[in-house]
Amino acid sequence: MELTFEELESTATEDEIAAEQAAAGPPRWRKLGEEITETLEVVRGNGR
Repeated sequence: MELTFEELESTATEDEIAAEQAAAGPPRWRKLGEEITETLEVVRGNGR
């Protein structure tokens, strides 16, 4: 199975986000991070 650069980048980013959220502190910070991530995904999707 070959992954495209975009798929590899996406997987790496998701892994990095998960690692950062695990060490991010209180649950409300993790929730805020999730909301920001979702917003960025929407914004990126609108540019394609």
